[in-house]
Amino acid sequence: MRRRILLLAIGGILLAAGFFSEHSLYLWLASAVLSGWKIFEGAFRSLFRKKFGIGVLVTVATVGAFLTGHPEEGAAVVFLFGLAETLEEYSVDRARRSIKKLFEGVPKTARVLRDGKEVEVPVEEVGVGDLVLVKPGEKIPVDGVVVDGTSAVDEKMITGESVPVLKKKGDRVFAGTIAVEGFLEVRVSKKANESLVSRIAKIVEEARRKKGKTEVFVEKFSRYYTPSVVLTAVAMAVIPPALGLGAFSDWLYRSLVLLVVACPCALAISTPVSIVSGLTSAARNGVLVKGGAYLEEVRNAEVVVFDKTGTLTKGEFRVTDVKPEGILRIAASLEKKSSHPLARAVVREAEKRGLKLLKVTDFRTVVGEGIEGRVGRKKYFVGGPAFFRKKGFEIPEDVEKLEAGGKTVILVGSDRVEGVIALEDEPRKNAKEVVTELRKMGLKTVMLTGDNERTARAVASKLGIDEFRSGLSPEDKVRVMAELPEHIVMVGDGINDAPALARAHVGIAMGSGTDVALETGDIVLMKDDLKKIPYLIRLSRRTLSVIKQNIFASVTVKGSIGLMAVAGIVGLWEAVAIGDMGLTLAVILNALRIGRRGSEKSRKQR
Repeated sequence: MRRRILLLAIGGILLAAGFFSEHSLYLWLASAVLSGWKIFEGAFRSLFRKKFGIGVLVTVATVGAFLTGHPEEGAAVVFLFGLAETLEEYSVDRARRSIKKLFEGVPKTARVLRDGKEVEVPVEEVGVGDLVLVKPGEKIPVDGVVVDGTSAVDEKMITGESVPVLKKKGDRVFAGTIAVEGFLEVRVSKKANESLVSRIAKIVEEARRKKGKTEVFVEKFSRYYTPSVVLTAVAMAVIPPALGLGAFSDWLYRSLVLLVVACPCALAISTPVSIVSGLTSAARNGVLVKGGAYLEEVRNAEVVVFDKTGTLTKGEFRVTDVKPEGILRIAASLEKKSSHPLARAVVREAEKRGLKLLKVTDFRTVVGEGIEGRVGRKKYFVGGPAFFRKKGFEIPEDVEKLEAGGKTVILVGSDRVEGVIALEDEPRKNAKEVVTELRKMGLKTVMLTGDNERTARAVASKLGIDEFRSGLSPEDKVRVMAELPEHIVMVGDGINDAPALARAHVGIAMGSGTDVALETGDIVLMKDDLKKIPYLIRLSRRTLSVIKQNIFASVTVKGSIGLMAVAGIVGLWEAVAIGDMGLTLAVILNALRIGRRGSEKSRKQR
């Protein structure tokens, strides 16, 4: 890149000097060679492959200008086109550097505790299970879990969130994030080349290569457009003189101008530079989009479908009601053997109250319904109302009231229902605000949940959700998605929502950097922030708006100057300066606005 800029600068100096020298022809020839060597090289390669690339048009126009007695315009053409290509390359490199900057700065070494001694080793030599020491103010070198210490950690590079997050024993930390204050001892969970940062960098780089529908269309259009322009220019140089409508040299010059102005540079770059700018802006704001196609697709959303638990709510249940109090000990003793989120909440509550758990035998899980086991000589059942109805038990009257309040109910019983435990899952911060914002943007919202109808209705009402479907299994969610006629964006927690995420036109996973979310979502919210969804839709709409502006400007300006070229009103250098270099620069600057506006908007929201 530096070498090219240097040669271009020398070429520009020689071009200018030619206007004040007796040896102008030689200076302009040298200027053309230095400014356009890469263009000429690419043109010959294209011809060798029997392809008519943009470089072929410029090469023909440059050679033709020198042969027809317009060397200054030939040199100006290749210099200005070289400048346009350099600007184009710079814009793409700028986006690439911007992505790289997001993830650079991961330490090259780590302090590892081995045989009781602190040893500094390259991060590549740090293995899973090693203990890494991180001092205040240092960057964390690897992904892992905190086993000792407490510190506020700056995770801006991953989540886009500027406020440091408190990390303590048992919390996950990621390579490249900064321990702002406090000492941490971290147990390594992944090798350096498998870290979250490495995976994000790889996904973003791959996303740049995944083309959207608009980009694919423009590329196909350019493939047929260029040969058509060459044939038109040849016809223009030959037919009018043959019909006695002017001199051959005059029409040849006009055809050369048409060749130059018809170069589809601005048109070809209008889409990819806009998409890359949008992807970069999203990554800076903690939204990982896996390809331009998904960024394009989001703008078509008509309905946003949310999973409830873990998406609209935190997925962290807490016990709110226990009737009678003594039933909690029995329930927790049985739930201790289960890994269900509700079970963990019941056990936590029992431990919080200092209850000593009882021995359980003959334990069995009834998948999707409940559990059963013996405490002493008595057999107990623990599960939802549906589980007990199936067994023919009479359901207490207060269950309906609890469910209507948005709570999830667990019943405990043996030969009858002996107790009721109600749990509540707190809605995520800004959930209601986001739903309201989506509705203002003209989008319908739908909630899918495995909870019963009364609980689902209460949550939907509290958050302002338009529609809900309750009592759904993962397979039911996919069926419901297929029944919805609209263009769907699905938001899920990426664990049990994978089938539904795959069925949606675009699947957005709530991730916090989890492997499951990175794998299942077309788009991943690196921080579980629902406010990123309206931001993402606005970004998608803005990106496609800029692409349309760029395409319209490219076609309009080039079409107008092309007509003027046919009429003999504009010359070669004007065609390049305005219809090529100037237009390409305008397209690039317009595309770069996407990233700047996205970042500013995000900062204001924070």
